[in-house]
Amino acid sequence: MSFGDIRALTLKRYLAPDNWYAVEYPEDWKQEPDEDGVPQFWNTAGGLGNLRLRGYKFKDARGSPAPAVGLLDDVLKKTAGSERVQLGGRVAVYAMSTGKLTPTDDLTTVHSWYLVGGAIALIVTYTLPTRDASTPIGASELTTVLKILSSVKFENESSRTSD
Repeated sequence: MSFGDIRALTLKRYLAPDNWYAVEYPEDWKQEPDEDGVPQFWNTAGGLGNLRLRGYKFKDARGSPAPAVGLLDDVLKKTAGSERVQLGGRVAVYAMSTGKLTPTDDLTTVHSWYLVGGAIALIVTYTLPTRDASTPIGASELTTVLKILSSVKFENESSRTSD
């Protein structure tokens, strides 16, 4: 079985705090919050990268929930190389960058996705060493990440739809 063959795996469900969103991920992946409390996921069976999902709830001036859909257009305007993509029937924005956090770090590739559902925005990053990004294992793990993201369901959604 390959890393990307999520269909043959048993899936676990992660429900975000305040029930803002839920996501399914393979049982051989681990989930725990990072040092900032952001949910992170990784493959415990020799995986290469780290997937983080950060949720935000948009509110208007009165504090009521406000649609987050404008976020996608803002990201497209402000992020060089970003593009609209489909994730599980949902419109999202994708961007990729490569860099170092510090001068002594190895080169890192960061895949970023921006998803919205009603008043909730989900900003997702999948980070892995650049030297591993184009390997068969790296490509397969990215396929699994895309399948995980395709499973995102926002609060009050009965089915995934395009925003």
